[in-house]
Amino acid sequence: MFGKQTEKLSLQSFNAVQRVLKIKKRISNVSNKKIKGYLYFTMKTILILLALFSGIFLFSSCLKEHSLENNLYSDGALVSDAANNCSVDSVGGTYNINKKINDSNFLQVQVNVTQTGKYDIYTDTVDGFSFKSSGYFNSKGTTSVKLAGSGTPAAAGSQIFIVHYNASFCTAAVKVMDTLHPAIFSFFGSPDACENDSISGSYVQGVILDSSSSLTITLNVKFAGTYNISTTTVNGYNFSGAGIITDVGLQKVILYAHGKPVNAGVDVFTVAGSQSQCTFSNTVYLPVTTSNNLDHFPLTDNSSWNYDDLVNTGDTVHRTIIPGPVFQNGISYKLMQETPGASIVDSYYYRKVDTNYYEYAPIDKYTKAVKFDPEVYDEINFLKENLKTGDYWYSKQFIGTATFGQQILLQYHFHCINANATIVYNGQAFTNVYEIVMNPEIAAVGYNPGPTQETYTYYYARGIGLIYTDFNNSYYIQPVLQIRNWTVN
Repeated sequence: MFGKQTEKLSLQSFNAVQRVLKIKKRISNVSNKKIKGYLYFTMKTILILLALFSGIFLFSSCLKEHSLENNLYSDGALVSDAANNCSVDSVGGTYNINKKINDSNFLQVQVNVTQTGKYDIYTDTVDGFSFKSSGYFNSKGTTSVKLAGSGTPAAAGSQIFIVHYNASFCTAAVKVMDTLHPAIFSFFGSPDACENDSISGSYVQGVILDSSSSLTITLNVKFAGTYNISTTTVNGYNFSGAGIITDVGLQKVILYAHGKPVNAGVDVFTVAGSQSQCTFSNTVYLPVTTSNNLDHFPLTDNSSWNYDDLVNTGDTVHRTIIPGPVFQNGISYKLMQETPGASIVDSYYYRKVDTNYYEYAPIDKYTKAVKFDPEVYDEINFLKENLKTGDYWYSKQFIGTATFGQQILLQYHFHCINANATIVYNGQAFTNVYEIVMNPEIAAVGYNPGPTQETYTYYYARGIGLIYTDFNNSYYIQPVLQIRNWTVN
């Protein structure tokens, strides 16, 4: 369109010049003043027309150049490995036979762009569905492209797609599930004892089982699909689970326990499917009985506890409450002495006020992230009674001078993960257990304390006290104590 207009304007400009020459010849007898004025006016008109022509020509050229740039296709290649498998960032969504895929379904590949411009990336159609994407690469280098899916998968299994971009291609696999038909499998170890199985949770006589109690079992899958597996019911409880198996070969599934064991002992279960069956056994424990002491941290005179150190194997830790009160800063405490072997190595000071338990100790006792010099002693509220799952509390916010000379805030955050746990250690089943997680938090004065990445986990059984303690951090190894035996008076 602009080419015709510029051609027309060029002809008009040429004709205008010719008319000016003719006019100049005719008015040769007119005064110089009039001729100059007329010529000035005419030449000004010609210049305006020429300028307009030039502007239109340049504008047309710019549009043409810009249009050509935008229409240029990019160059580059799909990124793949030595086997020509696409470097797939992710496969989005789930794929089921006879179910139309939607916006959540996509295939994300990587492209090495060597020249910016437009792109079209697409796959072939496999069993009723495909992927594609079009757009513009604004920069060079490796980038990820999300290919939108469309269609309806017609067959289950791992479908292999060929992804195309310019002259390059690579392959990508997408798993399609059959949610309409049951999987075909056998139990690994069939027809005898199930193999590669594992049981989690605590099984105690008279205690209702929850989601922490389960069986993980291995299947040898021939065709993927749905599964619904249950065991026989033995001694008042069983295991069952349902879901979708997405691949063939050896696959693990989880069956959850339901019910309440009636008696202690070893129970043998049979788990059966359409093609095979296998057996496994599980032990139910008697619950530990306690005295009338309802405290989760008894402080009665001459009560004692023996623990195995699971880190320093072979070591035994013995703790005893010494009769009579001891005083610190005018406050009465119970003294607990810790004795590995025959020598006393440490003393701990505890007291209970209403439903709160306090320990009088160096405030940095439960962290390695900071140490104070001089030492600062205070009370740490480490436990409470009448807790509910989810309850949490903080210790005091302590202040001390760190060994590197800066004043530091320190506090301890306690969280009750489970207020009625059932735990089995050393063949002993403990009920009514508090599971408490503690995290130290520190900060410079004037700032809010944050976690030190140290985590202590404590288990307190009602009427017995501390039965297990674990520790996790990136600084050092801490003993893991597990109760062996105890006497609570």
